[in-house]
Amino acid sequence: MAMVVVLSVMAGFDIELRKWVRGVNSDLIVSGYGMYGVDDYPALIKEIENVEHVEAAAPFVQAVALIKAGPSYSWCMVRGVDPEAESRVSDFGRYVPGDRGLDFTPPQGSPDLPGALVGTALMEDLSFFLDRGDELLLIGVRERSATLPTVGYKPVVIVSEFKVGMYEYDSTYVLIELEEAIGKEFLSTNGAITGVHVRLDDYANAPAVKAQLQGLLPDLRVRTWEEERKGLLRAVGLERRVMTVILSFIVLVAGFAITAILTMVVADKTHDIGVIRAIGGTSRGVGAIFLAVGGVTTTIGAVVGMLAGVIFTLNLNPISHFVERKTGFSVFPPNLYYFDEIPTEIEPFRLAVIFFAAVAVGIIASLAPAARAARLDPLEAIRYE
Repeated sequence: MAMVVVLSVMAGFDIELRKWVRGVNSDLIVSGYGMYGVDDYPALIKEIENVEHVEAAAPFVQAVALIKAGPSYSWCMVRGVDPEAESRVSDFGRYVPGDRGLDFTPPQGSPDLPGALVGTALMEDLSFFLDRGDELLLIGVRERSATLPTVGYKPVVIVSEFKVGMYEYDSTYVLIELEEAIGKEFLSTNGAITGVHVRLDDYANAPAVKAQLQGLLPDLRVRTWEEERKGLLRAVGLERRVMTVILSFIVLVAGFAITAILTMVVADKTHDIGVIRAIGGTSRGVGAIFLAVGGVTTTIGAVVGMLAGVIFTLNLNPISHFVERKTGFSVFPPNLYYFDEIPTEIEPFRLAVIFFAAVAVGIIASLAPAARAARLDPLEAIRYE
């Protein structure tokens, strides 16, 4: 039960994390070696879209900037996108409430300025000064200036918030239209961008398409979305493996308990074993009896534990809410883990592995007591009693 519940939660974390990371990126990312390292991006996009298995490509620019909201300053990550093209390669638009997607049209009555989408956590940090329809000032570095870097200013109006579900994005990202980002009054990149997001017809083709694009574009980097965030994904995967190893000791302890119980049963039934052997019972038959007892006990326990684990996992969030209502203690604080609810994913294959591993451990734990019972001499057993 413990393994089913914990590993289902870990699987839920892994799947949700991958969904979020994939949602704000695309299957492949083609980028330069600088912040604005890709020139002549319209020609580059046409070249990429001509590659087999590529469905769409969208340019983007990304840069660190400051936000000025009233008297307050805060740093952010500005991403400039083409709304129509970006909607074809990523799922960023579905994180904007109201099904409005990547719509940068300012609300009625707001200043006549370019629109911006701001992460919910960033909005909360600046909520004292900002609200939907308010103006904020983006301050970025013009990296491509002729001499020393200069500062560019871009006043924008908040169109809406977005909530990806990853604190890194929701607390730092501001989205604006691509042309507004790379224009002379802000980043002034002379038409250069950071990279291109590429969507494939099937992610299984990513290795082949990546190799082909890397050959066509030797001066650029081509990475999958998994490689883009491989440190984070590896950490989650490592945590799942470590939790599996740690929780496996619970099953091993249960195996030792079965060994101890059956050893005591053998000692208690020594006279009965002697009688069975005296009337013709074989040592193999006696051993099989105790092996069957251990197997049946383990199978019943594994079935009950499996069912209890699945039921508990399916009702984990209602149980969490019940505990919070009754005690006031938040079992899973959203502001800490940045999940609205505890993510869970019951994987049938993993359940089967856990079940058969538990049964195997129980049967192996029964071997020693069964062998001891089988080796008992009938005369000594009766005399001992």
